Amino acid sequence: IQDFGTGEYPYKTVMTTKTCETIAYDLLYSGYRTHAIHNHQGAFYARNQVYTHMGFESFTPIECFLYPEYNENGWAKDSILTGEILNLLSSTEEPDFVFAVSVQGHGKYPTDYVPTVGDVQVTGGVEDPETLSRLNYYLGQLYEMDAFVGELYRAVMALEEDTVLVFYGDHLPSFSQDEGLILSGSDFETPYLIIA
Repeated sequence: IQDFGTGEYPYKTVMTTKTCETIAYDLLYSGYRTHAIHNHQGAFYARNQVYTHMGFESFTPIECFLYPEYNENGWAKDSILTGEILNLLSSTEEPDFVFAVSVQGHGKYPTDYVPTVGDVQVTGGVEDPETLSRLNYYLGQLYEMDAFVGELYRAVMALEEDTVLVFYGDHLPSFSQDEGLILSGSDFETPYLIIA
């Protein structure tokens, strides 16, 4: 981090022309095929340029997906990733490293969202109607994203190959500190899940 300027996004600056050490390069040199996938536009954060500098042999952006489904905010739903990941895993004889970036839970969350019957929703503790709307929308997206994780897990494990799944978030949800919805902890750490 010390190598970058304040507020700099390396994807938009140095990574467009330079390579850097990554796990993708390490695995590529060890005989893996390396793939990146993103259910958003390929040019978003210049991924269509920088992934080649990070050791990925292929990159599949949303422009290459068939019939993605979008949420109310216009972000592609994560469930589309399962089939695309399985296609990549079955496209080679070698072991594969697939780095998938999802977007379904991104905000800003709508202030006029009304959950329907059966939706996961907050039943108390939030007084402001706009904050409640935004939180209910986010929880609905989170519920669907959790379903995607379960679906992906079952599908990948059915391949009966040695597999490691790693899930992590690269930023917090779009709630401001003053809404009191952010859990305590550091902005520079993220929870993660490893399944082997």
